[in-house]
Amino acid sequence: MVAGTSLSEQLALRLHLLRELATSLSQAQRAVLASSLDRLQLQTARQQALIEAMRALTSDVRQNSREADSTPAIGSGFDAAWHDLLLEGARVRHLNYVLGGLLRRKRHSIEILALLQASCAATYSQPKQPPSSAARRRER
Repeated sequence: MVAGTSLSEQLALRLHLLRELATSLSQAQRAVLASSLDRLQLQTARQQALIEAMRALTSDVRQNSREADSTPAIGSGFDAAWHDLLLEGARVRHLNYVLGGLLRRKRHSIEILALLQASCAATYSQPKQPPSSAARRRER
């Protein structure tokens, strides 16, 4: 984090990162529903980068909040920023919970299909490929 940024600037940056994470989680949900592995992987990588940015910011925010605790009342702007952060954090948790449920359901569906295919493999043989036109000419 850049030295000298104020606590309110750091809180605003954290709020921005949380909103970006919420957007990415929503897009990941749509990717799961569309069975788009490429889009899901893209959003997963984006989420990892956002979380790393938030981790780097967290230590700075904690340090500045300790300093702010030692100062007199900060004011309603600070309280509003914390309130927004709490609301956005709850939104991100909910979106993450929903995404986890979608992924579990998708995995369960794939496991069922795999079991179905395995149980049918002994019953049904793979269809024979029709002979190519060159092979038919040789048979004549």
